[in-house]
Parts: sequence; structure tokens; C-alpha cells
Amino acid sequence: MGLIIKEHTVTGTRRNDTVRTLYDTGAGLSCVRRDIAEILGETHTRPNPVRFMGFDGQEGASASQTIDLDIDIEGTMLSHTFYVMDDLAEEIIIGADMMQTWKISLDMEKETVSIDPRILFLNMRI
Repeated sequence: MGLIIKEHTVTGTRRNDTVRTLYDTGAGLSCVRRDIAEILGETHTRPNPVRFMGFDGQEGASASQTIDLDIDIEGTMLSHTFYVMDDLAEEIIIGADMMQTWKISLDMEKETVSIDPRILFLNMRI
């Protein structure tokens, strides 16, 4: 296994910026570090926090806010809701939720990211 880390342009309600993005097939949900979220746009408070389990099986971090962001992946703008986290090692983590929604495939050996062409048709912006 390998790590795929890419720089992507991400757009929020305030501005866009280039951010360091980790593709993590082991993460169920996609997350953004709080300092990055606050620069990009407005966050939304969830009625109930989402709690994440740590590697040891115990409760780890929790997220009580989300942010809607557009992320440019390989020339395609994809929209997704990210959970805002205080202590992330990377600026953004793209988890299985976003990869499944947008049919994102990873080639760990070549360290490439691709999007199923069928989803591109559904996401065409006029």
C-alpha cells in the first residue's frame, strides 16, 4: 500500500486555495482541518456531533461542524460535505464516502487518481 497525497484547488463560500489532500481509503468520512475550513468558508453546526473511533477501538475525535466545499480533481469540480476537525495531520482527507459518491479510483502503485467517466457526464456544469 502507498499514500496518495495531491495538491488540489478547493473552493468554499469565502475563497479558494490550493490545499494538501490525502486520499484515505480507511477513512469512512471526508474531513478538513479547522484552520483550512475557516479560511475557505462558513461552517455549519450539526445537531449531533459525529464521533470517530480510534485505532484502539476507543472513541477518538469528534466533529460538530461541517463545511461544503468544491474540489478540483483532475480538472473536474466535485462538491462534497467535509467534517471539520481540530487535529488532522493533513489539510484535507478524502475518505471512502467521497470516493464512492464520485467514483474516484486510486492507483497506489502509480500514485494516480481518476474519476469514472460516467460520473463526469452526470456532473457537467452548464
